[in-house]
Amino acid sequence: KILPKTYIDFSKMPIFKIIAEMRNVKLPGVTLFGGVTADGRVGTVIKADVTADGLWINQKQLKNFKTNMEYSDGVVAFIPEVGGVTQITGSVDFSQPSKFFMNDLSVFENGKRLLYINGSKKGDDLDITAKGEGISIGDLLNTVGVKITADGDTNFNVKIAGKTEEPTVICDVNSTGIKLGELLFDTASVSFQLSQNTIKIKHLKIASANFCVIEGKGSIPIYATSNIKRKLVNKSIDVSLKVVNGDMAVLPTLSKLIKKAKGNFSVDINVRGTVNRPTVSGVFTAEADKIRFNDIFEKLTDVKCQVNFSERKIKLKNLDAMIDKQPISLVGE
Repeated sequence: KILPKTYIDFSKMPIFKIIAEMRNVKLPGVTLFGGVTADGRVGTVIKADVTADGLWINQKQLKNFKTNMEYSDGVVAFIPEVGGVTQITGSVDFSQPSKFFMNDLSVFENGKRLLYINGSKKGDDLDITAKGEGISIGDLLNTVGVKITADGDTNFNVKIAGKTEEPTVICDVNSTGIKLGELLFDTASVSFQLSQNTIKIKHLKIASANFCVIEGKGSIPIYATSNIKRKLVNKSIDVSLKVVNGDMAVLPTLSKLIKKAKGNFSVDINVRGTVNRPTVSGVFTAEADKIRFNDIFEKLTDVKCQVNFSERKIKLKNLDAMIDKQPISLVGE
């Protein structure tokens, strides 16, 4: 929506001021909401100062953002704003039919480069690289539309290549000092490749010194529409997840039955089968010096437990413990 104070003055060198308000403007993967103003002049080169105050990109808000732009012969160049907190440099080239190029497109904040993009689209062929350094994980999630409170710094490298309809995406992500809601993690890293509607996780590790270490790898078919899902119903799933060095002190936050726990646990989970018929199996093991309960009986000591599970079956292989210095042993399924 163009607001009433917009104007173009042809009395001397043509000058213009465009004041626009965007309400849920939807682009691929992005929704824009808020105000943008372009104030400039037209000559052999079109120059404009672009400002945004309160512009939302998905869940990320830009405050008091300003950049300078120049357009000539199909090339848009971004010129840094002196003294600006957020700066954009580089250019986007639309000068050739059916092609565009992003040349050293960078975003700086307080003098530090956060994001770098370089690449091209030639017809149906993509070749784009992107690199992020020290980006707030909360800002990153909000920019891609994930509604969650999060803190921590994230670095990533992304390579996108191939045909527009089904490109191959290779991505490495590393984060530190992560807080997702009430969960705290020291580090997280993932390396994956997305190709032909299948994500292949080469490496996944999330670590918290006070909770556990989660590791994983495997391949998962993904789909955005029901039509794609129908094509993938017989596509194989092969995922392994492992939780090691689990601290049972976290159990009171997961169950009101448990007052206090001291010990360790581990979990192995395997997901196999197809999109149409996945199967889940795994093993849970635990060793606890002491588990105190809010109800039932006061506490268990010297606990050793193993539970096997697969599809619809859960088997208690063993549960050995002491209650008031008396041993107990349970099995069943």
